[in-house]
Amino acid sequence: YTTVWNFLCSVFAEIKVEHYRPAFDAGMAEQLREVAAIASNPEAPTFDNTLVAMEKSGRLLDRVSTAFFNLAATNSNPAMDALRAELSPQLAAHRDAISLNTQLFARIKAVYEARNTAKLDAESLRLVERYHTQFVRAGAALGEVDKTRLKAINSELSSLGNSFRQNVLNATKAGAVSVGSVAELDGLSEPQIAAAASAATQRGFKDQWLITLQNTTTQ
Repeated sequence: YTTVWNFLCSVFAEIKVEHYRPAFDAGMAEQLREVAAIASNPEAPTFDNTLVAMEKSGRLLDRVSTAFFNLAATNSNPAMDALRAELSPQLAAHRDAISLNTQLFARIKAVYEARNTAKLDAESLRLVERYHTQFVRAGAALGEVDKTRLKAINSELSSLGNSFRQNVLNATKAGAVSVGSVAELDGLSEPQIAAAASAATQRGFKDQWLITLQNTTTQ
């Protein structure tokens, strides 16, 4: 475990914030090319050339998303927060470009409608059903006017969702209990009291101690 952890830390240490933007751009462009190839395939839709092909698409985007959002959720900074705000509507538009692709949905629908005669195993059958359900719920069966409206809504939701997440994070960081007498901290260790004094000084509280939120106190 220690070896794996040290390896992962060394890998993340090599990734800089400026590396993410071109990686996301490349990942989205690659997946759109893959999806376009699937959607325009001249062969009749089958489980392999449609669903399996979709499962294999977007691997670069998956890798960069996993790295970025894991780090953004656990050890973010202003630059990553700004990039996340910038990426949110773009990723929403990327998802819509796939989910609302008329040609692609026609192929998925064809595989779905032939699922009971395609001799699929239980796992493959479930995958076909889930893909069809997800695309329908994402708006694939809507008309063009409604799709346009849905894209606007999804873009707005992605931006609002990211803003809400950031506001909650900022409020959590700002949350604290101010204490005016060190006697009220009886029971805390000297390092803890010193940390409380330092936190108060950093936030402009004179002659006070600030108990900031930690995991346990947040819960």
